[in-house]
Amino acid sequence: MIIGIAGKYCSGKNVIAGFIREYGFMVIDVDAIGHTVLEREREKIISAFGMSVVDETGNVNRAKLGELIFGNRRNRAVLESMLHPAMVKEVKEIISKSDGNIVINAAILFRMGLHQLCDFVICVKAPFIIRLVRALKRDKLPVFHALKRLFDQRRICPKSGRYQVDIYNVRNSGNITAAGKKIKRILYSKG
Repeated sequence: MIIGIAGKYCSGKNVIAGFIREYGFMVIDVDAIGHTVLEREREKIISAFGMSVVDETGNVNRAKLGELIFGNRRNRAVLESMLHPAMVKEVKEIISKSDGNIVINAAILFRMGLHQLCDFVICVKAPFIIRLVRALKRDKLPVFHALKRLFDQRRICPKSGRYQVDIYNVRNSGNITAAGKKIKRILYSKG
């Protein structure tokens, strides 16, 4: 079984993936794959966005790149065209080598087309103010940058039926027990 997890910035996708991992699923962290691909495509990124996105050690500074990407559709599309094909290829390779149950944890699962690999998708939702507080606390971003990221991901989870995959919404507003129970019900219903 392959389960997709999607959700907006700071909705708690990793928490939900952690719950599912407890049921014996291997979690593919697409964000971590993206970090690896980002460094591999460093020269293309510098060519597209300039030296301002490189830190003093020569690595891509993801925070600086994020300032150029979030809130700018054109820049985001350029970056995604550089990274997404390699990321999707890597996810497919991991799946092909696995014989167990898998979770694909990817905020933009649908935009990357990874939902097509899934038996069903769990869309993690949390209220805006909770996501903002999480963003400020976890990523230590200035409020303006956190807001840009939050507004950039307004349409992450579509309504069920549009993508020919079942979508289950799980609310993660801080009540871990309730979220865990909902995950358990979903998993048992899919058996």
